[in-house]
Amino acid sequence: MVNWIIEQYGSQVIQVVIHNISGEAARSELETLADPLRKMVVDQTQAKQWISDALFSSSFPSPKVGVAEKRIWLQQVMNLRGGKKTNQVVKEFWMACRGTDFAYTS
Repeated sequence: MVNWIIEQYGSQVIQVVIHNISGEAARSELETLADPLRKMVVDQTQAKQWISDALFSSSFPSPKVGVAEKRIWLQQVMNLRGGKKTNQVVKEFWMACRGTDFAYTS
């Protein structure tokens, strides 16, 4: 049952997670957001495609990262295969998406 739900709605979950990681979430929320990302990378064969679709969609919220940065980040996430270092990569991408002129939000 859970696998069926993930297969049906996994791309939408990833879309929301990537949208938030891309600068919309508060820094304190990043580890919570990284958790489903890590689990999807480990458990779902479609994860790379879902993440790629979210990163390169027209609704991607941050103009501060380009195609090259998105590709590199996607490759890093996939290479880490759900490891703990994914949290650090998520934080770095969030900072790149926010840019240097952001204020911490809670």
